[in-house]
Amino acid sequence: NVFIPIAEKRGHMVELGLFILEESIRTASEWRNKGYDFGTISINISPKELTKGDYVETVLGLCEKYDLPKSLLKLEITEGVYLESMRHGLATVKQLAEAGFNISVDDFGAGYSNLAFLSKAKIDTLKIDKSLIDAIHDETGRIVVNTIVDLGQNLNYKVLAEGVETEEQVHILSEMGCHLIQGYYFSKPRSRDEMEAVFQNDYQF
Repeated sequence: NVFIPIAEKRGHMVELGLFILEESIRTASEWRNKGYDFGTISINISPKELTKGDYVETVLGLCEKYDLPKSLLKLEITEGVYLESMRHGLATVKQLAEAGFNISVDDFGAGYSNLAFLSKAKIDTLKIDKSLIDAIHDETGRIVVNTIVDLGQNLNYKVLAEGVETEEQVHILSEMGCHLIQGYYFSKPRSRDEMEAVFQNDYQF
């Protein structure tokens, strides 16, 4: 909440995003070569990166450079950015999906959710915003989250709950049929070395 706005204000987001993109792809490639089963690796994309005309070629080039299958990469775009891209005819998201990348809509439900875009969206995963998960203990909040889970399932999207911190939240989400759960309940962010230890079964969260 502090670092990113400063980076955006000072015009560093594109450079920073490129660094994160390459480091993530390089790391994923190394893990794959070591035989680690990590599913997919997710990378957030900033609005400024999407407006760069060569972004699709950049991602494809890095995957080729590090010999990483596109199916192991998931590109995360916030709901608001996705809606803006559709509203202004920005073809980058569509091109990324058609190129074979998994696309995830981040922070779903936190802004002005436009359900109509879901019927046209080229996405793989809906990520339910933490603010909705925090309210899941209340009846109304639970109904809202359950509706999103049902919607995602009916549209054949994976549904991921963000910011899960308690056993009760895990239990409720599991009963709803939420596909994936992410948050401090399982672990706080870990370094690359710590994650490698997890893959090697030598490290306990």
